[in-house]
Amino acid sequence: MEEIRRTFTKVVAIIESAKKNAYQKVNEELIHMYWHVGQFVSERQKQHPMEIRLLMNFPDIYKIHFQG
Repeated sequence: MEEIRRTFTKVVAIIESAKKNAYQKVNEELIHMYWHVGQFVSERQKQHPMEIRLLMNFPDIYKIHFQG
């Protein structure tokens, strides 16, 4: 019975470790995404200053066009 419990505990540890690694990778990708979006918007604003007004409404426009 003890062997089964150790085996189960090891399997749970493997699963939890994989979940932790997955969360870290997702967070890394989110950070990269926000950085790239910020860089793009910053460069775009330098080239086309009037577009900043449109970009201010981006969250609302995104919700309308990409619900789901």
